[in-house]
Amino acid sequence: MAEFADALNDCQLLDLGADGAIFSWARGEIFERLDRALIGEGWPDLLSTSRVTNLPRILSDHISLLIQCQIPGPPIRPPFRFQSMWVRHHSFLKEVEECWKEDTGEKGMVNLQLKLGRLKRSLKSWNKNIFGNIFEKVKQAEEEAQEALKRFELLRTPACRVEMNRTATELTLKL
Repeated sequence: MAEFADALNDCQLLDLGADGAIFSWARGEIFERLDRALIGEGWPDLLSTSRVTNLPRILSDHISLLIQCQIPGPPIRPPFRFQSMWVRHHSFLKEVEECWKEDTGEKGMVNLQLKLGRLKRSLKSWNKNIFGNIFEKVKQAEEEAQEALKRFELLRTPACRVEMNRTATELTLKL
């Protein structure tokens, strides 16, 4: 560890710290903070804020680090994202077909652009009605898994271990 600390000093790297679980690695009853996000001195000039979150441990003895950075300037509108789960829903093709067959009154590429724009709006609305806000559901499952992991790290009881595993499984299903 002394050599690692010297290397950090020599390279002028700083540990960003992290929210969430205290320990980033576990094997049996041994817990350690091994995983870290390191930055150089120019980092704050490029990105106005940075936040590191230790996510719940799933399928590994290491946790994942979520590093969120904010670029200075106006917020960027999130792009449209096609969700692969949509095609498995029984009403998806009907939604696409109804939206697509509606006439735009245009021809060629303008027709295609108008239909794609209309389909995008339609699928966003359909997704919200059918699946709800999946990102909010994932965020809630992450928070529950985080809390269960923190309780287990503090108490280390069999009941806390069961709850930690249950919430990690639910998070995996939501993801």
